[in-house]
Amino acid sequence: MQLLISRIPRLITSGSNATSAIRAGSNRVFRHPLVARVAYPLFLVCFAGIVFWKIILTREYTILSYPDSSGQSYPWFQYIAETLHRGNFPLWDPFTFGGRSFIGEVQTGAFYPLNILMGLLPLNARGLLPMTIIEGFVVLHCFLASLFTYLLARYLGLPRFSSLVSGVAFAYSGSIGVRAFGQINILYAATWLPVVFLCYFKSLDAITWKRRLFFANLSGLTLALCLLGGHHQPFIYCSIAIACTALLMVVSSQSRGSFPPPSIRRSVLVVTPLLFLFALSYSSIQLLPSVEYASHAYRWIGGQAPVLANQRIPYSIGGTLDKLPPEGVLDLVFPFIVSVDNTPYFGVLPALFVLFSVSEIRKSKVVRICWCLALLFLTLALADITPLHGIFYFMVPGFGRTRSADRSLMVFHLAVSLLAGVGCTLFLRSTSKKERNLRLRSIQIFGAFSLISTFLVVIAYFYRSQVLYLATNSNYNSLFFACILLLLAAALARARFFGVLRIRFVKVFLIILCLLDYHYFLSVHIRTKEAFDRKTNYEPAQYFREDGVLKFLRSQPGTFRVDFRGEYYPKNIGEVYRLETMEGHGATAPKEFFDLAVAGHFGVGRLSDLYNVKYIVSNEDLSLPRVFGEDRTKVYENPTCLARAWLVGTVIPKKNSEELLPALLDPLFDPRNAALVYGRPGSSLPSANPEGGPGSTGPSSGDVHFEAHGPNRFTVIAETPEAAFLVVSGNWDPSWKATTNGVPSSIQLTDGALMGVNVGPGRSTIDFRYRPKGMYWSLALAGVAGIALLYTGLRKGRAPEPASSLLVDRGLSD
Repeated sequence: MQLLISRIPRLITSGSNATSAIRAGSNRVFRHPLVARVAYPLFLVCFAGIVFWKIILTREYTILSYPDSSGQSYPWFQYIAETLHRGNFPLWDPFTFGGRSFIGEVQTGAFYPLNILMGLLPLNARGLLPMTIIEGFVVLHCFLASLFTYLLARYLGLPRFSSLVSGVAFAYSGSIGVRAFGQINILYAATWLPVVFLCYFKSLDAITWKRRLFFANLSGLTLALCLLGGHHQPFIYCSIAIACTALLMVVSSQSRGSFPPPSIRRSVLVVTPLLFLFALSYSSIQLLPSVEYASHAYRWIGGQAPVLANQRIPYSIGGTLDKLPPEGVLDLVFPFIVSVDNTPYFGVLPALFVLFSVSEIRKSKVVRICWCLALLFLTLALADITPLHGIFYFMVPGFGRTRSADRSLMVFHLAVSLLAGVGCTLFLRSTSKKERNLRLRSIQIFGAFSLISTFLVVIAYFYRSQVLYLATNSNYNSLFFACILLLLAAALARARFFGVLRIRFVKVFLIILCLLDYHYFLSVHIRTKEAFDRKTNYEPAQYFREDGVLKFLRSQPGTFRVDFRGEYYPKNIGEVYRLETMEGHGATAPKEFFDLAVAGHFGVGRLSDLYNVKYIVSNEDLSLPRVFGEDRTKVYENPTCLARAWLVGTVIPKKNSEELLPALLDPLFDPRNAALVYGRPGSSLPSANPEGGPGSTGPSSGDVHFEAHGPNRFTVIAETPEAAFLVVSGNWDPSWKATTNGVPSSIQLTDGALMGVNVGPGRSTIDFRYRPKGMYWSLALAGVAGIALLYTGLRKGRAPEPASSLLVDRGLSD
């Protein structure tokens, strides 16, 4: 390290003129250091406020109109908030699919600290989390993404203004800004990508091992937040990016006289595994329940037949679904010209600045790393078009469980946003004679591209409208707007090159162009609440509006489930209004429940009876007693539904679902008198001959009382004169634990998807608790990692941070 510090002054004054030149291009706007330090983050706040002004200043618009944000994220946030306010934690969700693991599905984001913070905020008069709070947290994450990237760029040596450009380019790109509307959980998870790299680089630069452990721990924590935020793909892609960065630094340090020196290389080999170790420790609280749940859950992959959540997605789907087509590269400059799930667009001016950064590839290690990451993840976004994606798919752990390959562009956008900051610095600085011709040539090429693109768009527009007499579609609006930005950017570049404008005015115009660019790019996703139609606009306040039917159902006493037929009511409406339903909307569903539903088609009959479905809501006429109606919607009562728990005197063991499901649906089988279980039922109960048919059953007498104590616990009190078998109408899960009169009892998979427990004669109190396997171990691991973070973070005094050893051209800052 001493060798490194001693060589930095010589490197700064040596042949690499990037340091002095870029520093010269800084030309501070704010003279006072403290004012400058605070002013730029405040400007990022203002930038977010202007981009989302329709949400902040009016009540006419919403950013939650897309199916995933309205139909999934909104009810999940409501369920988290309502459960926390009742003094519980949402481990289990009793309101969808007849009950399922809430924390088993990663996308719910139950352990994400900011979701918990949001859930603890005051509820409105209806007991719901206000829409303004939910949308406010979405805007907050866009600001945090820009701030974190700004801090990363500052640490890597960029001036404050260039770091500002990097921040807005990342936060409002296609991978981040657009996710504020479609998949909020991906936005939350991807927000932390810059912090992972910032802390990782700090851990490599730290002088003492205590500080290295602190920043490695902090980097692992933020990497875990990429998973806890609600999606596994940012976690996987960021892990790959960190591993590739470490590999690049180790390989490049093998050559003589290059950086980082051997001491830093040893730090990379030690710090990188520590980072992943801490990340796994923090994320184990989500990983362990998800791994356990994945073996008993189906996952949907692009409309195909579901697969087990713990299985690798077939490459015929994972390598082709939602990939970036070759023509999608046009979206780098022209947004919306190609329909893709995750657009690569990140702004016109930032794209120009990325071109300027090419001249620094040989001079700056960070520029080389960013270009490598950008090209790598852009190639991965092309999926099966290139063999690289297939190699990663089968060789990298976890990569085979990802779909929508174009979502890997989130790392691409982080890399190019840093490159845009480097290019912006070069754009603002004074050019030397050696670079003047190259810069002029680049500006001329960009100007020619802008003019040719504008000419082609105008010709295509007039040919379509005036020659073919066809109606022009909305894509021409975005094309013309992109052309205007291209022309303005080219004009600004020429004005800066020939010194027509002072640098302060150049910065002002640059920010205005970026603001216009990102405002237009994202404003098309901000929709009016009046456009709500349940088909293209699912604004939650109206989609989840409480009507007479919901009020009637909520007023009914007792414990029961509701079967909502059709598409009128949201699938996850039970999570908002505390109604236990048979429907649900998410990435996964319990396997046994889904198999049973497919086999029985969930009509009015045995399956509805087994699941305690007392009311059926439908727009169709059913041969059941009608108990309520409003407009075209009718509520029917199912008089034959079973209670939430009952006793049977006979069990019929079955080896597998191929034997169980036909027997369960047999008209001669009566679930009130017998139960079908997997394996041996136990010696304390009479067992019917499995070959004897469904009719060989016997009844059981006794009383059963069911009492719920929250989403994660319920109690059944059973009184029976003889040994019996208790059947609970709730989905079986391996994490459910039972005790009978304080003694642990085995819960058996019963009647295809339900829970069953042996009960002895007399009065028995059976207590059921949902406790995921390894939950206490994961809490202990996270706690130990947290204690280590606090311990290593405490230090006497504040020693100055060393210069970053990652840059040959450190000193890029103001």
